Amino acid sequence: SLGQPGTCIGILLFLALVAIFGVAALTFLSIVLLHKRVRVTVGKGHNEVASVVFATVGVLYAVVLAFVVFAVWERFSETDNAVAGEAAQIVGAYRDTQELPEPLRTNQQRAFRQYVQVVRDDEWASHGKLKEHTTPDALNPLWRNLRAAAALPGADLPALDRAAQDLHEVEIARHDRHLSRESTLPWIFWPILILGWLFTMSFIVLFDMANVRLQGVLGALLAGTIVAMLFLVFALQQPFTGRVHVSKRPLDHALLQFHVIDMGD
Repeated sequence: SLGQPGTCIGILLFLALVAIFGVAALTFLSIVLLHKRVRVTVGKGHNEVASVVFATVGVLYAVVLAFVVFAVWERFSETDNAVAGEAAQIVGAYRDTQELPEPLRTNQQRAFRQYVQVVRDDEWASHGKLKEHTTPDALNPLWRNLRAAAALPGADLPALDRAAQDLHEVEIARHDRHLSRESTLPWIFWPILILGWLFTMSFIVLFDMANVRLQGVLGALLAGTIVAMLFLVFALQQPFTGRVHVSKRPLDHALLQFHVIDMGD
């Protein structure tokens, strides 16, 4: 799911179209003008040899590009599922607050709401950054309330143990999300992807077709397709803070569900 406002998504799509059609048009013009200005006499087997080398390079590049696209998309989907799973665990843990006596119940519910707000408004933008914390952990008040409830005379210890276990699951889910890398593609892939694209496109110029315009169209289609795939990788490689990122709606759903739980029977 996409978490950016419609305006940002529209700008991203516009830039993608400009890049794709711009590169395609540039490729077409380059092939047509080059073959018109420089006409090289080639041997009989020129196209056959070029096609064999082009097929080998093209297959290798296609495998690498497909692997990168699949890896980035898989990571994006896993992150989206992780956020949804954490939100679901938060709702389940919030349900445990009904077992607490007042005023601990109200304090725990308020702490849950504050925690979700912290995740949405503060932690979300800090993914991928390793920095020293200057404020207490956002889950500290929740654990403090459970310990206070367990210390009360006549406390329902089995219910509090279940609540502590649920809160522990929230803690694990939170740190799994927060400790995950923001950038899903190591930098070394980008030079390989760009150079592979340039090498692949260079072979289009080496072919000698009778219809130069058709050769230009085929080259433009290939260039535009590869640019579209590269743009997809670029857009999805930062699942939290990129232009296209996972949705915060599971957290919004959790806040709405808190209100439903508070309504009671």
